[in-house]
Amino acid sequence: MLVLVGSLVSAKAATSIAYDLTSLGGNQWQYSYTADNNTLGVPITDFLVYFPDVVSPDNFSYALLGGTTPAGWTLSKIQPSAVNLGGYAEFSGGSIPVGSSVGGFTVGFSYTGSGTLGSQHFEVYDPNFNLLDSGQTTPKGPHGVPEGGTTLVYALLAGLSLLGVGRLQPVWAGRR
Repeated sequence: MLVLVGSLVSAKAATSIAYDLTSLGGNQWQYSYTADNNTLGVPITDFLVYFPDVVSPDNFSYALLGGTTPAGWTLSKIQPSAVNLGGYAEFSGGSIPVGSSVGGFTVGFSYTGSGTLGSQHFEVYDPNFNLLDSGQTTPKGPHGVPEGGTTLVYALLAGLSLLGVGRLQPVWAGRR
């Protein structure tokens, strides 16, 4: 069991970005992100979160609006402009040390498309614009825990309870 737990922990991505998606009323929405520098090896100083192109298969139609950043960070937005040229939000200038997480990154947008909003592609760059990591954002669960983390906890608890039942069974059998 310990080998299984160790292998699940070691499979953790170097960078993870969890999001909350909030309707602000009408066609206004906001993504709120928390970035985790799990094991990247260097501080995160620049990351981009991508929005689909304007004529995507899911009929996205949106415009990036304002946003917020934690102290020391800057938000830059590039609007989608054509097929295969989706928009993105870039957060830069701050620092997320290895083993730390920072929240408070938000991007507001108007959305009139028919596709389902959700996970987005992200990329992490160093100060020289070299790609360090990439992945998909994951939804936050209750109390700000990414959904995958909740699933992992339940799986580990189930495995531990099964391990405990297997050890107790011979004791019960001997008492009959």
